[in-house]
Amino acid sequence: IFIAPSNPVTSIGPILAVPGVRDTLRNTTARIAAISPIVGGDAVSGPAAKLMRMKGWSVSPAGIAEAYKDFAHLIIADSRDASEQTSIEKLGKQAAFTNTIMQSDADKTSLAQFALESVSQLKEAVR
Repeated sequence: IFIAPSNPVTSIGPILAVPGVRDTLRNTTARIAAISPIVGGDAVSGPAAKLMRMKGWSVSPAGIAEAYKDFAHLIIADSRDASEQTSIEKLGKQAAFTNTIMQSDADKTSLAQFALESVSQLKEAVR
């Protein structure tokens, strides 16, 4: 299962608030990867940074790990944020880094391939 690189408060949050969705994600045997919409300490677009701060989450891939701490196994973040690996792992999540800025079809394809490869190589999940 992949969580898109979207605002965790206004885009993904309402989906997770639908009765049963979050519980289903918590209880599935599927591996779950979230792609961070945060690069270099700021949102790629929109108000995600401000809203994450309001929720008490750091504006970082580790903040994304915190937002999805109860169900995600892997956080995929931009290579510029590789220094976040330890912070993500302290939250019990695995981390993988690549270019996440999608400016072309080739960028989109590359990120999708990286995400598929990364989730297939996950070590045993720790919740």
